[in-house]
Parts: sequence; C-alpha cells; structure tokens
Amino acid sequence: MEPVVDEITKRRWLFYEKLGFQKAPYLHLMSKYHPGDNPSVRLDVLSYSMVIDEALYNQYNRDIKNIVMTRISQ
Repeated sequence: MEPVVDEITKRRWLFYEKLGFQKAPYLHLMSKYHPGDNPSVRLDVLSYSMVIDEALYNQYNRDIKNIVMTRISQ
C-alpha cells in the first residue's frame, strides 16, 4: 500500500487495519513496470494478523524481483 499522506490513504490504511493487517517496518521500493514509468515507488508492505520478520520480508522482496518483475518484463 502507498504510504499514508492524505485523507484517502489514511482511510485506506484504516480499512486494512480494521481487517487485522499490520505494516512491516521495512522500506519497500516497487520497481517500475514500464520503461517510461516513474522511478521506484515507496510502498508499505502489509501482512495479515502479524508483522512479518526480516527473513520473510527478504524472501517476499526477492520473489517480487525474481518472479513477478521478470514475468512483467517478458
């Protein structure tokens, strides 16, 4: 989720929080999808019911880069 910066993103976060999601304390930069896109975008990583630990976040981040982003660029 994008960081809370205005009323819309605040309401979005409150929605997820009420459902039991937690924010991970790690800086996550989403890679751009297309050559003309803006540079990496900061996102908050949410997980359900508990905050993920650093090892799980690192695995998530590797999977995003090595699986998801690789398939998008094909």
